[in-house]
Amino acid sequence: MTEVGGSYTDALTCAQKKELREIAAKIVADGKGILAADESTGTIGKRLSAISLENNEQNRQKYRQLLFTTPNLNQHISGVILYEETFHQSTDSGKKFVDLLNEQGIVPGIKLDLGVVPLAGTIGEGTTQGLDGLAAKAAAFKKGGCGFAKWRCVLTIADHTPSHLGMLENANVLARYASICQQNGLVPIVEPEVLCDGDHDLKRAQKVTEQVLSFVYKALADHHVYLEGTLLKPNMVTPGQSSAKKSSHEEIGLATVEALRRGVPSAVPGITFLSGGQSELDATANLNAINQAPLLKPWKLTFSYGRALQQSVLKAWGGKDANVGAAQKVLLARASANGAASLGKYQVRFSPLPWYQGPRIMVPEYQVPWYQGPRIMVPEYQVPWYQGSRIMVPEYQVPWYQGPRIMVPEYQVPWYQGPRIMVPEYQVPWYQGPRIMVPEYQVPWYQGPRIMVPEYQVPWYQGPRIMVPEYQVPWYQGPRIMGEDASSAAAESLFVAKHSY
Repeated sequence: MTEVGGSYTDALTCAQKKELREIAAKIVADGKGILAADESTGTIGKRLSAISLENNEQNRQKYRQLLFTTPNLNQHISGVILYEETFHQSTDSGKKFVDLLNEQGIVPGIKLDLGVVPLAGTIGEGTTQGLDGLAAKAAAFKKGGCGFAKWRCVLTIADHTPSHLGMLENANVLARYASICQQNGLVPIVEPEVLCDGDHDLKRAQKVTEQVLSFVYKALADHHVYLEGTLLKPNMVTPGQSSAKKSSHEEIGLATVEALRRGVPSAVPGITFLSGGQSELDATANLNAINQAPLLKPWKLTFSYGRALQQSVLKAWGGKDANVGAAQKVLLARASANGAASLGKYQVRFSPLPWYQGPRIMVPEYQVPWYQGPRIMVPEYQVPWYQGSRIMVPEYQVPWYQGPRIMVPEYQVPWYQGPRIMVPEYQVPWYQGPRIMVPEYQVPWYQGPRIMVPEYQVPWYQGPRIMVPEYQVPWYQGPRIMGEDASSAAAESLFVAKHSY
């Protein structure tokens, strides 16, 4: 008698299933995600050219070495997707990248697809090639130290796409790949990416994503893929990049979770989102909103980011050995922020418009930008005088000011050379450098006490305020900071006051 659903033979042993489950669970561990470093030679070449670096194997190896040798990377990164060239590369000391990652407890993965080719009979759609000889390749990468693999298919949203054939073909390709991977001990990451190109709105993006996911999981079921030993790497549900109607992070988060609930079985242990052309900050904020969406979410929801983790890293590195340490700190900061977002605990808020050219940091108590005064330009650069972050951002842990100092023409020395913060053991003011004179009064610009006197509980500043001519209002009208934070607030506010005068 034929069983309901047809006959089949279980392709995996209990031991194989257990190993796949354990690898998948390790990759989606709480507060961790995937660093996608599987850019093809052509793609990484575009990124290296942005920092005026030649696209050769030596430079590609140096950059990947920078990423993988970042101290404490395993605190926020659980897996790294490698390109085949990178899989065979080693550090300058001769240690293979795969071994380096495994020693840190980071699971190495491998990109197995060979790219998109046209799908005949469709309107500009494609499918992904690479199934020929895939079993032998998967076995070799498993033996070489990899624990998972990735395969990407792409679909587009337009008037007549994605078509039924496009969704069906790509779903079957993903299912065949997933089955082959599991038979060879690799956890398959299934990536059906609905591209964000186009002018479609959020509702249309959600509907198409739901359709694509339904095709994918029907195909996975048809191919008897063990869902508990897989991971999904989908797009977030966002409006098209050319859409006139933009959506908030909260709207994107809710639409994404709704689409997943309608198409992804709860047997899947985790979902690792791609960033899909989003900025670093948007990718983090949207992931955070997804995890905060007020709906039941039976899977781990984390990140598998490439550009959204690496864009700032490349800029910080600039191809210079002297910048490796600084670039690694940036990578760790971005990984930490996304790790927090994977738990719905990313707390730094940003307003839509920058005060200097970057995002404003919000004061949670008031939900307004901390600084709204005029910008001071550095003539030499013709950019705002300050391009770093003033307020300590926990994810970066860097001082409030790291940009160029403004010179006092009279002395031709930096405007500030003394210590800024009160040194308790000396009991001296935070500033001991030369005072800047206000020509109108010919007196030092500041004569009042600078530091809070705890026993009197009086404001840190009681002297005359300097007026901002443009507004004819006191230079500082926000709430005064009392107690321990007084010195840093004083440093920041007085600096703005002096250069706004």
